[in-house]
Amino acid sequence: SSQPAMALNAATLLNLEILENITNGSTKGTLFEFVNHAATQGGARMLKHWLARPLKIAEAINDRLNAVEFLKTADEASGGDLLRSLQRMVKGIPDIERALAKIHTAATIQDRAVMFDNTNAKKVMQFLRVLTGLRQAFKFVEELRAVVPSIGGDAKTSAEISRRLQFLLVPGGGIPI
Repeated sequence: SSQPAMALNAATLLNLEILENITNGSTKGTLFEFVNHAATQGGARMLKHWLARPLKIAEAINDRLNAVEFLKTADEASGGDLLRSLQRMVKGIPDIERALAKIHTAATIQDRAVMFDNTNAKKVMQFLRVLTGLRQAFKFVEELRAVVPSIGGDAKTSAEISRRLQFLLVPGGGIPI
């Protein structure tokens, strides 16, 4: 199969206690509880998705491991300041995925146009929060580029950076700037 990840069914997730424990359905004692160091709800959701759909292609697995190793090495070189700084930055970004879901739920599709029932200040504020969150996310990427010194550095150092990080951080890659 060409799918990069496998989908684990509910029985497997429960029996292996990946997201919930068998005893009471909480996260206590689960793999998720053990590895979750996410600074945001969005990060925790992404981690849950990754745990429920683990990568199965060696290249993708190694690329993710390389990204983690690069960040860990860079953090050690900074005396632990890099990850603390990144965590502070990401905590300031609102939950864009959740806000977009709320906006989408409030919308109804009519003749290919999106119409809002009862457009009011609350919905407008949700939309403005999304825009603010996107601005903060772009600012985060710019700041990340500044604190990860290897981006745009010499060819040898840049070659050591995971493709995932390059895709995110190199202008014109994952985020158009």
